[in-house]
Amino acid sequence: MAFSDIPNETAPARLLIVEDDVLLASSLDELLSASGFEVVGIAGSAATAASLAGERHPQLALIDIRLVGPIDGIELACHFREQFRIPAIFVSGLADPETKERALLAKPLGFSPKPYRASQLFNVIQRALSEARKKQRKRRSFCFATW
Repeated sequence: MAFSDIPNETAPARLLIVEDDVLLASSLDELLSASGFEVVGIAGSAATAASLAGERHPQLALIDIRLVGPIDGIELACHFREQFRIPAIFVSGLADPETKERALLAKPLGFSPKPYRASQLFNVIQRALSEARKKQRKRRSFCFATW
């Protein structure tokens, strides 16, 4: 790991939006950008999201659970965590107990129900980023301690 690989915590957080509703994705993009986040991409499908994640290295993905195509948001979040170490927040209207239980398998750093309030979503993102940074620091200190 080079020092350039260590994220600058004063830089805007890099977020990926995974939402197949174009109007909601655009609205979320505007809201996040206006709140000081850097939106590195918007994907409407799991395939596009995986490609963007590999190219643009977001710090956090906001993922709708129900996506168009064979892979849903829960499977995608698991893939992001395992393949890229990108944590996820679910932004979804699905709130039934079975879906929530299945979503926990992806170990998300938060949930924000639709329709969301800007302040509520901002707080969920800030908590998730704080948690992700703690985990990253813990990994780095372990690596340096065993060096």
